[in-house]
Amino acid sequence: MHAKILMNYYFSILSKITEKALSGTCSICASTVTMFLEILGTEAANLALKALASGGVYIAGGIPARLKSILEDGTLLNSFVREKSRTTFLLSTFPLVVILNPSVGLIGSKAFARRLCQK
Repeated sequence: MHAKILMNYYFSILSKITEKALSGTCSICASTVTMFLEILGTEAANLALKALASGGVYIAGGIPARLKSILEDGTLLNSFVREKSRTTFLLSTFPLVVILNPSVGLIGSKAFARRLCQK
């Protein structure tokens, strides 16, 4: 029970940070979101290199969908490609795709369940 209350509390804080970053009313919130996108891009690049993800790296979920307007500034992509690093050329050949539909996980689960039921 306490874990659920704590998670709701954290989600409400994260939601407020995102709102203030998007509205431009809080520079600290905007910096926090920028840092999040830098970390997300770097970790996506790490995964791409580990898996040699020539088919691309797909980022999904509610947060990237809500940050659509901020994603256009290139922070995520620049952190993914890592300009002037030894891996820049290789990473620039891997597509980085942000899925904006926040329900994509449910859609995939539904399709998987249908396949299981057909067997």
